[in-house]
Amino acid sequence: MLKNKNVRPKGFYWFIYVTLARIIGKIRFNLTWDNKEFRKRNKKEGCIVLYNHRSMNDHIMQTAALGYDPGNFVVTNRFMYDPMKNWCFTQVRAITRDQFRQDTASILKMKHVLKQNGYFILSPSGQTSACGAEAYINPVVSKLFKMFKVDVYATHIYGNYLTTPKWRNIDKKIPIHVSIEKIITKEDVSSLSEEELYSLMVKKLDIRDYDYQEKNHYEIKGDNLAEGFNSIYFRCPSCKEKYTMNIIDGSIIKCSKCSYTVKYNKYGNLESVDNKPLTFKHEPDWYYFENKLAFEEVLDKDFKLDIKCDLYHHKSNPKIVQKEGEGILHIDINKIYYEGTLLDDTKYHKDFEVDQILQIPYTANSHFNIPDAEGIFEFYPEDHIKVCEYVLFLHGIAAHYHPELYNALTSDILCKLK
Repeated sequence: MLKNKNVRPKGFYWFIYVTLARIIGKIRFNLTWDNKEFRKRNKKEGCIVLYNHRSMNDHIMQTAALGYDPGNFVVTNRFMYDPMKNWCFTQVRAITRDQFRQDTASILKMKHVLKQNGYFILSPSGQTSACGAEAYINPVVSKLFKMFKVDVYATHIYGNYLTTPKWRNIDKKIPIHVSIEKIITKEDVSSLSEEELYSLMVKKLDIRDYDYQEKNHYEIKGDNLAEGFNSIYFRCPSCKEKYTMNIIDGSIIKCSKCSYTVKYNKYGNLESVDNKPLTFKHEPDWYYFENKLAFEEVLDKDFKLDIKCDLYHHKSNPKIVQKEGEGILHIDINKIYYEGTLLDDTKYHKDFEVDQILQIPYTANSHFNIPDAEGIFEFYPEDHIKVCEYVLFLHGIAAHYHPELYNALTSDILCKLK
């Protein structure tokens, strides 16, 4: 029972946590922060801190900026299958939750933190951005505001996406700045509707490094700046062919079929080559273009996909996600299931609730997982370069069952909200 249990992070471990984050942030990312407004908050009341999730380095930036007053991070339970992350998050009493699924237990823990005048830190989108714009946020998040009736702060992380975009494994370098501001007051929670709170939240969290660069013009430091770009941007904007975009000399992106060519420049923008027309200046537009075409394929009555892949799960060891077998993941608009053989040669079949899927966590050029009540199901396709395309197909199926997803994933509705 949580009723009388202290759920706030242990001060000693939090001090180490923040100090290490600040050292790493300063040395590795040239990190600066402004947390004055957050430090002046009423500490006799709890609050919520949201942040724009742009890369897996966000946790470092966020922790450094929060300072030495301990808070409870809300993290996906996937992290707890990694022994080191499990230990770290346990020491700072992180709240774990199922990713993209209802999780009443984690909400009760958040409520208990607030009752103890603490605060919890949450990424409403639940995953890193694929293109530099805010990922889809489920409107159910605004129900939490109505439930908890506390002030809501937002951590704005500038420069983080251009440092580590989803398509790249090696950090580039650009000065990163973090600021924390109050975006919703208790009075707003009482007076505004859930729809108004949702709109306010997404507008405040849609921090884009392209806007940051328009103002600052920082040069991105690193070798082969566009390396990995085609793992997400695999379709040519001109001829629409798949897997024809090649990286040349580290920064030139060229279609092998129609010769459409753009350059990823030192500021993180796309620019034309030889003064030819530029289809997209920024990544989000290219990403929405690919989403739309993938969704059209999914809606074709003959669409079906069989993906040969390795299954990673925690069937044989409940504490570790590891390879459990090999088989075929079947996807069509009516059903999704995995069928294969476990490592001990026994047959294994797993059905997924196709109408319950909203979003698919993934690592470009590596793997994706399908959220499920039975835990973590990660799929490592044999044809790993197609991971992003497979995810777009799955998102298309989700949009079929949840129409509100379609506009969110195929057009820049966040810009229209501003």
